[in-house]
Amino acid sequence: KDAKMGDIRNLILNEKGQATHYIVGAGGFLGMGEHDAAIPFDKVKYNNGDFVLYGYTKDQLKELPEVDITNTAAHWGAKDIMGKNVHNEQDEKIGDIRNLTLNDKGQATHFIVGAGGFLGIGEHDVAIPFDRMTYRDDHFVLSGYTKDQLKELPKVEVRK
Repeated sequence: KDAKMGDIRNLILNEKGQATHYIVGAGGFLGMGEHDAAIPFDKVKYNNGDFVLYGYTKDQLKELPEVDITNTAAHWGAKDIMGKNVHNEQDEKIGDIRNLTLNDKGQATHFIVGAGGFLGIGEHDVAIPFDRMTYRDDHFVLSGYTKDQLKELPKVEVRK
């Protein structure tokens, strides 16, 4: 059946970059009474441009408890990572997180970082392996790169 059951609001990753849950807006009518519910990652599949939820009816989704996922060292909301600054080990801002890529098993493989440019003009996206960055003091750290070195990496385009 092709019935819309809710909106995906976020994707939760553990500290190793493995997707664990989708946060889905459930229940309600015209946005009233809707709440966020956590759906295990393996219950949602991407198929021909749509996310398909398996093993739940609309009523079951509505009955799931409301969740409030707060970013901790153990869990991240992918949506909350977007826009975070990337610094090098000298604490110089060298870019910002634009996207995140996952493999088919839900493991984060790369951060997509906006590099170069000024005020967004001339900026291009580069791929940095997920395990090359750490998180500290409300920003990501990529050691071994200056702003110019990051800018010299090949441009990537990510399908959205």
